[in-house]
Amino acid sequence: MVEGNPNSWGGTLANDGDNGGGKSTVEDLLANDPEFRRIYNDFRVELANWLDEIVELTRNVDWTSAEERIEPLRALAHRIAGTASSFGFADIGETAESLEIVCAGLIDGGEEGMRSEVERLVGRLHAAAESLKGPKPA
Repeated sequence: MVEGNPNSWGGTLANDGDNGGGKSTVEDLLANDPEFRRIYNDFRVELANWLDEIVELTRNVDWTSAEERIEPLRALAHRIAGTASSFGFADIGETAESLEIVCAGLIDGGEEGMRSEVERLVGRLHAAAESLKGPKPA
């Protein structure tokens, strides 16, 4: 994100553009590349669906014996981390990777106190997803 502006994703993506360093901002690509705009919007819709699924998976979990609910959450966090990272959304990718690691710890017998970390990371994922530019996906 651009420092001081939580509603702007100011990262760069590798591109053959000639804006100084062979890098293009997401804003540039959204304005000038219809294919990127389509992929970006598809990602935002899928991310919204994944976040809804995360909320459902974390609802009413018995955190002391939750492996059957935590493994799908871990797998979904892994999917989000990989997809977000491949599109250059570092904050979403890193947060999802952290969630995946915490879930793996819970599966391996981690403490119930890790629940608050899961909740914190899920909240951070929502905030990062909200920072993506454009109208909310339908």
